[in-house]
Amino acid sequence: MRIGNWNVGSLTGKGRELFDVMQRRKIMILCIQETKWKGKSARKLGEGYKVYYTGEDTRRNGMGIILHPDLRENVTEVQRISDRHMGLKFVKDKRVYGISSQHTPLIKGVVKRRRRNSEGN
Repeated sequence: MRIGNWNVGSLTGKGRELFDVMQRRKIMILCIQETKWKGKSARKLGEGYKVYYTGEDTRRNGMGIILHPDLRENVTEVQRISDRHMGLKFVKDKRVYGISSQHTPLIKGVVKRRRRNSEGN
């Protein structure tokens, strides 16, 4: 079972692209970050794919987990801990699997300071 990870920048309008890549690369589960969707829900993306997502009302951050059509009906639990951490459990071949996804964005100023410090400036 292939699992992928993708920082999408925004999920709006990218459903087709995401499940095209999932089909081409035979990915069954795709964890996505920076969806910018608000709320805590699930939605069909088309072609039988389903995304479980979580996001704050500010439309910043947000994340989700997209499941292949063969897995979407077997979800037993979804845990939306924050707009940067979620997980779910599903059953496949009489076994229970768990997926957990976290996102810790880098702060540009911190990265620049670290580069300057490592260069001795």
